[in-house]
Amino acid sequence: MERRLGRMIRSMSFDRSHGFSASGSWAQAVDIYESEKEILVYMDVSGVDPEKLTVVLERERLTVSGEREFPVLDLCCIHQLEIDYGPFQRSIRLPAHIDPEAATSVCRHGLLVVRMPKEKKTGRVRIPIS
Repeated sequence: MERRLGRMIRSMSFDRSHGFSASGSWAQAVDIYESEKEILVYMDVSGVDPEKLTVVLERERLTVSGEREFPVLDLCCIHQLEIDYGPFQRSIRLPAHIDPEAATSVCRHGLLVVRMPKEKKTGRVRIPIS
């Protein structure tokens, strides 16, 4: 039993098994696309319960936070750890001003997609004199 416990402790790193970096979180892969009318953000959130995701949007910034929970297993040894677990928060500066009220998001098959229409530019407006 003592040998098994020692091997298990040597095989796992606390930081790695809980997915914490120096900042206390892990970063998800993100793709950002821009069309003439909108900004699209695709974020890899595989293994994260969509109900535990929080999406906060401002005119120039998108912040996504949540947590990927470590699976509770009856283990005697961990041979490899490559998947990050624990809380995360990713804040992205957007390349254009957007209309937060018209934005939508959907999470399917581990991919979060946030669609953000660009803020309509009013430019110069002539104001009549009365």
